[in-house]
Amino acid sequence: MCIGIPSFFLALAPNTERVHGDFLRRVGRDSVPYGVITAAATLVTFLIARHQYDTPLVEERTAATMVLVGCSLLVLLRNARPLEGWKLGLVTAMGSIVTLAFVLPAGRDFFALDIPPTPILWLAAGCVGSAAVAMIGAHRVFHEPVNQ
Repeated sequence: MCIGIPSFFLALAPNTERVHGDFLRRVGRDSVPYGVITAAATLVTFLIARHQYDTPLVEERTAATMVLVGCSLLVLLRNARPLEGWKLGLVTAMGSIVTLAFVLPAGRDFFALDIPPTPILWLAAGCVGSAAVAMIGAHRVFHEPVNQ
């Protein structure tokens, strides 16, 4: 939801630039590393919450979902650049909708979410922060020109 729906609107945005180079390679250069980083951060959060804390499974799943959503919003921020006008509104709207899903009882019931205790929330925030740093690193590795 955090990537698919906004990407639909981003793809339909007016763009007068021609596609240069190998399109699939350029798309893979972002999507593969960011996907791996997102999956790793989500899995690490779930596994640490599962094995280090005595919490119900629903809270562990919610923590993993929080990390998945956080990483997805990071990818959306990256893809919506330059972040101005309607793109800023799109990112803000997605962040607000996701927040409402976690905060409102109807959203928590529909998505089977139960907010975990504070230590697990800090774990989730740390994993999203680590994923952000990893995504910046991946961008630098895969987008820096190679000296010839």
